[in-house]
Amino acid sequence: MEKLGQIVKIDRERIRPFAGQPREYFDETALNDLARSIKAVGQQVPITVRRLPRPAGKHLFELVDGQRRWLACGIAKVATMIAWIAGEMIEPEDQFLSSVIANFARAEHTPMEIAKAIARIRKRPEIARIESRQKQTEAIADIFGKSFGWVYQFEKLLRLAPALQRRVGRNQLGTRIAEHLALLPEEEQLKCFEFMSEREYDRDQQVACARRWQKRQRLTGSGHKAPDRTQYSVRSAITKMTEASAALIGLDADELAAAILKLSEGDRAAMLRRIGSLIEHLTKLKQVATRVALSRRAA
Repeated sequence: MEKLGQIVKIDRERIRPFAGQPREYFDETALNDLARSIKAVGQQVPITVRRLPRPAGKHLFELVDGQRRWLACGIAKVATMIAWIAGEMIEPEDQFLSSVIANFARAEHTPMEIAKAIARIRKRPEIARIESRQKQTEAIADIFGKSFGWVYQFEKLLRLAPALQRRVGRNQLGTRIAEHLALLPEEEQLKCFEFMSEREYDRDQQVACARRWQKRQRLTGSGHKAPDRTQYSVRSAITKMTEASAALIGLDADELAAAILKLSEGDRAAMLRRIGSLIEHLTKLKQVATRVALSRRAA
């Protein structure tokens, strides 16, 4: 029997796709190009599989990563594939996460696949038990190696009408336009998209049209409201300033003085102005925070 961590050759027919894998769309042209390449030079990159606890018909293994290569080998009529055998992943969600990370590193997911993957990862127990949604989002961002804003932008796509979700990332609906449409109620999303399509608007015209539609919805009191990110911005800014100032204050006084002396007279003056401005802004922030705290105590 093959050992875990080995790279071996496996009959393709013994491998089944992972039913819960995050990729839903494979570009047919790119898939055929890969098949031609594999037919010409062979499979160069191993797929990743796990051994099934119990054989499922003719299948002994299940894909963790490499469905494009598996499909392309089928097109090229390649009977045997090179595979790396991963550890047993009993939980489908763990297998899903491994597949997301492996594929995402190669930027192969469509925007909607990323959005759906984020939603699914948010339901994982270690994420769901985090108290605030903001901290959940930060944890998800760490998994992808991206920012809070990146996660937020993709999650907006989940508010799109299903008919529009199917168009995103397939040269039918750009991500930028989709994000604007997602702020409208589903019925208005479809109306706006149809309106733009009939007039064959270019991307800039589509964005302007979607914004006008949003403005009209706000005036009538309907439509989605973007979540308030001010709290995140305040916390993030304070954290960064605290860490940066702590690093500076932690320097030896003579070392800090020497560094300042190396600045030109103009740069030193500019630095003092910025420090003064920063102190002024932080003082105002402290006053607002203190006022809010006192009013909450009084209540």
